Amino acid sequence: GGESCEWANDILLALWRNHRVLAEAYLHRHLQNLLDGAVEGAGLGLKAVHLERFSLGRLPPVFGNVRTTPVMHGTDVCVHFRGAVYTRVCIVMRVVYSARVTTRVLVDALEVAGGGRMHVRMTPNQWPLFSTVRFQLSGEPDVFNVTARPFGGKRGPDMAALGMSQSIIRRMV
Repeated sequence: GGESCEWANDILLALWRNHRVLAEAYLHRHLQNLLDGAVEGAGLGLKAVHLERFSLGRLPPVFGNVRTTPVMHGTDVCVHFRGAVYTRVCIVMRVVYSARVTTRVLVDALEVAGGGRMHVRMTPNQWPLFSTVRFQLSGEPDVFNVTARPFGGKRGPDMAALGMSQSIIRRMV
């Protein structure tokens, strides 16, 4: 097993209220381009996916089962990690199959496992004790436990569980 990362989850919870808005704005700006790229290779008559709403949620993601390997280089700390993140999000997408067939999809739960590297340049005698933080994923993350349902008062099955939709939704996420 790995570390529970309660310390990281506590820090993220303390910072979440003020920094969530900045993270959402940054991700929202770039997510449509990623969706456009996912649609190009999806096939199955899919014409477009438009991001209508994007929220990371009131509560921060929860990190767990993390394995880390810290490496120190003077004032630089580099941490290689592998673990899982669970979050409650609110993503509403309008999926266009043709001029007459459009549906709206709500993605509201997401669990991702993957690895990466975090590099922190420390400034021991100056607040806030670091000058830069870089975060980089290594390879594509494994996306699982995605909940995607029809949006707009419609009831329906978890669209992520449907064979045809599953690969499209996972590529977009």
